[in-house]
Amino acid sequence: MNLIDAKVVDILSRPYERGVYWCVDVKVDRYGSITESKVYFNSKEEAEKCSVGYTYTC
Repeated sequence: MNLIDAKVVDILSRPYERGVYWCVDVKVDRYGSITESKVYFNSKEEAEKCSVGYTYTC
């Protein structure tokens, strides 16, 4: 399985709880392809730190 980096280019929602995780709806750039996605965090505090430029591996 190959992993790629995704960079947040726009925040589409405030953090919200989904089960045991906190999510933020975002637009991400995955090597030139802009798509909508969700970023999952373990806490509300971590989710609130998500901003444009945040990079994660997916």
